[in-house]
Amino acid sequence: MQITLARIDDRLIHGQVTTVWSKVANAQRIIICNDDVFNDEVRRTLLRQAAPPGMKVNVVSLEKAVAVYHNPQYQDETVFYLFTNPHDVFNDGAPGRADRHVKYWWHGLATR
Repeated sequence: MQITLARIDDRLIHGQVTTVWSKVANAQRIIICNDDVFNDEVRRTLLRQAAPPGMKVNVVSLEKAVAVYHNPQYQDETVFYLFTNPHDVFNDGAPGRADRHVKYWWHGLATR
């Protein structure tokens, strides 16, 4: 799996992501990694609907994100990872920590 961009933004998918960052990332799939969002069915549904046309979107738990990152089935995919906070990115085994060549963009002032 090639991570083309990892973005930390507590807004996740919004206008700027759909119009700019998805094009910059040039990825086949957006993977949103956050346990709270994964456990909230309404947010999962809204995020999938807000995605750019034709873009595959997955909302996964951090545990699942690690498993997907290491799954050879996805080795040929280009992925744009979205996180809500730095802790999720740099958690042991997280995709963001595994690929040290990823450039991070952090937006948001929410305190956690």
